[in-house]
Amino acid sequence: MGPDATLRLPGRFGDFLLDAEQVRAQLPAVEETLVLTGTPRRDAIGRIHAWMTGLGDDPAHDADELVDGPLRVLRHAARTGHGAAGQVRWY
Repeated sequence: MGPDATLRLPGRFGDFLLDAEQVRAQLPAVEETLVLTGTPRRDAIGRIHAWMTGLGDDPAHDADELVDGPLRVLRHAARTGHGAAGQVRWY
């Protein structure tokens, strides 16, 4: 995804706490950043897998879920009128 894309995501370094209005406001930028298809998705998943293998010591980590999970949470929150929180798990 790269640094420019990740700067469009809410919060800081993957951590965020949004009320319902903030979820609705942030969702378009999150969708633009995380809805990856074709080569961009393959490349991003490959980089995540390489990082999780080399630095995270977790080669079995589900890189697709790392990309798809936050978007799924924010879409659900927007659809149901709730806020959302995300927290990065550091090793």
